[in-house]
Amino acid sequence: MKTQVIAGNLEGFKNLLKLWVSFRKYFQRSFTSEPISRQEEQDFLELKSTLAKNHRALAQRSNGLFYHGGDKILEILRQSISVGHLRALPIGDKRTLYTNWHTVFVYLSRTVGAYRFLAEGFVPLLREKKGGIVSIAKIKAMAGTRGDGLGKKGKRGQESFEFLSSKKLWIILIIIGVIVVAAGIFFVLSQL
Repeated sequence: MKTQVIAGNLEGFKNLLKLWVSFRKYFQRSFTSEPISRQEEQDFLELKSTLAKNHRALAQRSNGLFYHGGDKILEILRQSISVGHLRALPIGDKRTLYTNWHTVFVYLSRTVGAYRFLAEGFVPLLREKKGGIVSIAKIKAMAGTRGDGLGKKGKRGQESFEFLSSKKLWIILIIIGVIVVAAGIFFVLSQL
């Protein structure tokens, strides 16, 4: 994947994540009894429209490289007619929508992290045309191991798999794990 495409998708998903977090404040308003102004309703509708447009553009551009919860985004946008409508929903339905919002938030955060990783030079695992991950035996056969561990391709054949022992990989995975756990804790605490 080209560096410009990766950078463009990274910025696009960062923006989508920022919009998704903005969308959350309207969910939170549905749990209160504060009056909702016409301007807030209008802002909500504009935000929904912007989210839908950005999602559609990114879905086409990213070619489904990473699952970012796009189907759930559209489902939530369809179910969220207005802030007033959200407020009128039974508490169980609101909690379900909020849980789905959080699930999409995690997927979007993971997608942003994956694109950041790609932007830093990560080389994904090789995949066969059928869609499965290439087996170790197939990798060895493709590399044509000569006994020195470099294979017929020399260093280049090995570079694709150095990321497995890379400190960057483990740091990114730990950061993603911490973000997911922190988001889960924040969600639980916000429900109390």
